[in-house]
Amino acid sequence: MLFRSNCRVTGAELEPKKSHITIADFCRDGSESQCRSMDEMPGEFTMKDQAGIDHPLCCYKPWESNETLGIWLAMDGNQDREEQECKKICAEFGAKMKASQCESNVAQYAYETHLIPKLKYQMPLTLFSRDQWKTILWPARSATLQKMGIALCFPKDAIYGTQEFNGFKFEDPYEMQGIAKLRLYLQETANQTDTGKWLIATAEGLQLEAGLDR
Repeated sequence: MLFRSNCRVTGAELEPKKSHITIADFCRDGSESQCRSMDEMPGEFTMKDQAGIDHPLCCYKPWESNETLGIWLAMDGNQDREEQECKKICAEFGAKMKASQCESNVAQYAYETHLIPKLKYQMPLTLFSRDQWKTILWPARSATLQKMGIALCFPKDAIYGTQEFNGFKFEDPYEMQGIAKLRLYLQETANQTDTGKWLIATAEGLQLEAGLDR
């Protein structure tokens, strides 16, 4: 509730209808750890609105995803729903591209300025493999290449190559995902934001667990 208090001090307010809570607790079953069920943790969390009226918060299980600022997150770290949403975005773009009558240069421009920024927004928090990104982007990329008059079996070196070497300068989503994480880490830690402090603490914890010197 500290975040809510800080918001109120600055004149803002959290909306109870858009807020939720996830409770995660573990118990040992022999040699394995399991997440306790909601029946084992009865209770209710409430949040006051601007008028001071209590509203119950929706409680999600650790493996259930919920949309937060346009990104689907689950407490246990699974990204199944986020992957589905990215596939949906690319499938919708691919369907519109196939139905359009745009020229080849317009097709690539729409791909780079309309689709890719939507995916870039999610990348600081996604952990998709290269194969997952290929599957996610396939409907959009294949439709774009067809509009550009390029065969789907065209060499990838030319598709992702720079214009300096006569490439089409398509961006690799897997590499963009890694760069987005590095940019976030450097930006937030340099500015000493709350997110940056949390990232530093997480990195130091990982160093200790791995037995590495600082």
